[in-house]
Amino acid sequence: MKRAIAGALGGLLALTAVIATPAVAQQGGAKPAARPAARPAAAAATKVGYVNFQSVLEATPGAAQADSTMRREREQMQAEIARLQASFDSSARALDQSAVVLSPSQREAKQKEVEAQGQKAEQRLQELRQQAARRQAELLGPIEQRAQAAVEAARAEGGFGLILERGSLLAADRSLDITERAIARVKAAGTGAAAPR
Repeated sequence: MKRAIAGALGGLLALTAVIATPAVAQQGGAKPAARPAARPAAAAATKVGYVNFQSVLEATPGAAQADSTMRREREQMQAEIARLQASFDSSARALDQSAVVLSPSQREAKQKEVEAQGQKAEQRLQELRQQAARRQAELLGPIEQRAQAAVEAARAEGGFGLILERGSLLAADRSLDITERAIARVKAAGTGAAAPR
């Protein structure tokens, strides 16, 4: 559920690095390159805040129900996977135990059956993984969008130019944390009430 904005800090640092290199004139030797125009003061003083996006997600209306549904469906899938694995293991053990009494052609036929069963189980496992990914996107996608919209609204309201994920910070001023503002907005949006300021 968690979205990382880890690359944002690296992008911010890259934007602040300005390197001037000398240019070589066509005739007459080396001349220094013209320096780029100074950046506006507003760009240099970008207000940076942070958010605990996981907390915003968890506070989003519908998140608890979606999480409960995903947990229940995951348990059902895991039970099916356990049944497939147990069936395959049983077939493989039976082949091992009967291998000494089977003729080479019978052993080969049984081995092909077990391999086919394993391939079928692997295919079903892949289908279940895809189904789980689709279901997660279906259930959690709208919740993540509402949480992201709340963070964006809190960012704009606070005059922040950039919001980072709290988990990627070592230390920060608590006054730059917009988590509570975003939670208030996402809750208000879920109930249809005006967001508190």
